Amino acid sequence: MHLRNKTTLLYKNKKKLLLGGLLLTAAAVSIFVISRLIDSWTEEIVTEKTEICTQVLDSLQVSSEGYIDSLHIAGVFNRSTLTELLADKVDSNLKRITSSVLKKQSGMEGGFYFPEISKFLGYDYPTSPPPIPFYGPPPRSYDIILKQLQKCIEEKTLVTRLHQFDPAVFPLATKPIIKNGVVIGGIWARVHIERELPSVKIMNFFSSTAIISIVGFFLVVFLFMQFMYNLKLLRLDIEKIEDNPDYRVKDLPGIFGSIGGYVNKMVSTLSVEHDQRQKLERELIQKDKMATLGSLISGVVHEVKTPLAIIKTRIQIWQQEIRKEQFENKLLDTQSFQMVVDEIDRLTRLVKRLLDFSKSVSPDFQPLNLKDVFHRAASMVLLNREFTLAANFPDNIPLLRGDAGAIEQVFINMLNNAIEAMPTGGTVCVEAYFKSEKNDVVIEIKDEGCGVNENMRMKVFEPFFTTKAQGVGLGLSICKEIIISHNGKIEFLNNSPRGTIVKIILPVNKV
Repeated sequence: MHLRNKTTLLYKNKKKLLLGGLLLTAAAVSIFVISRLIDSWTEEIVTEKTEICTQVLDSLQVSSEGYIDSLHIAGVFNRSTLTELLADKVDSNLKRITSSVLKKQSGMEGGFYFPEISKFLGYDYPTSPPPIPFYGPPPRSYDIILKQLQKCIEEKTLVTRLHQFDPAVFPLATKPIIKNGVVIGGIWARVHIERELPSVKIMNFFSSTAIISIVGFFLVVFLFMQFMYNLKLLRLDIEKIEDNPDYRVKDLPGIFGSIGGYVNKMVSTLSVEHDQRQKLERELIQKDKMATLGSLISGVVHEVKTPLAIIKTRIQIWQQEIRKEQFENKLLDTQSFQMVVDEIDRLTRLVKRLLDFSKSVSPDFQPLNLKDVFHRAASMVLLNREFTLAANFPDNIPLLRGDAGAIEQVFINMLNNAIEAMPTGGTVCVEAYFKSEKNDVVIEIKDEGCGVNENMRMKVFEPFFTTKAQGVGLGLSICKEIIISHNGKIEFLNNSPRGTIVKIILPVNKV
């Protein structure tokens, strides 16, 4: 199995290497092809411009042939006979000839050279922007043109070459002027092609693209920073709305202003709906209480009727015996009076429970520390009782919003139930923890009593349901109403191996 894994890994690595090699090969071939295309394109341009320069030489030779013949016959091209005035006149006449020929080709420059007098004459560059050199070729090109003219005069043949120096690139054509077998001078023509070369065009393109890209990059960065700044302002305003529902998003530019407007409108709508929902919930709770009250009345009638009947019967017996004056002390003994007192206490407990049940939970919830509320309840329940309480309320339990008195009443009832379920003593364990994923606080109250079976768990929250001899059956109903009014949940679970777990879940609202 290990060998197979290694083989598979080698196979995968081989595929990756092969793919990488193919990509490198493709890149190399692409670069080679592009380079060959650029070279071919460059060669075509150089060849074309060189041919144009050669054609210009032929035109210059034809156009100037008659005038140069007359000058040669007159012996002008002799250092001893050529004066400055005559040289200027000859230069001016030849320049007119040069200009008439060269202006037909854009960017073309050229003229004549006569070695006997070592002068460039007739130089012109008719399509060149000013300034134009007055005494022949430009200084940087002077020696290049002179050397090629001297070579073509020496060899008595046409010479064409491509010259370049940063940044100039130009083909130069030179041709000897021959009269009666003797070379008396030379004609030259050239044209700059550096701007037409593909490499230069590509570099210009990339330079322009780079400038545009840099400008675009900074523009995108600026717009992105502006976007993030406005987004941050919008996020902070929305966070403020979470803490203060009356706060509204400030006016922002562009799309954020539209979003802020929609957020404000949505928050206003939700606020109205929240108020209406709270109003409906209060009405539903009141209606639910009224419905529960109906069932309470029937239960109260049943509960009150029995002790009242006992009290009435006992008093009627006393009345009869008193009338007869034949009563015996045993009819009016302490036990008989205690029976009446016990039944009256029973009615008092029932009335107190009914008052607790009818008492509404304050809708104006305040921040409360669950640990403090629990310890207040525990101090009242465990007073003079031989029971062990193990409570764990971690420091990460957040503050809640609620009715501290009502929650304290729930803890008192739950602790009393837990203690009464263990008549021989035991330990009550209370553990609270915070569930951050659901934003809830969970409280579990565990006892070691006899537990609650499945059938009883379905009925424990019903009014007047009790398993206690002296119980009224309203304590758990009251607790459930309190927890529901806090948007929480309460349920009974089995505590393995014995006992009961009361699980209370309360949501954490904004404090």
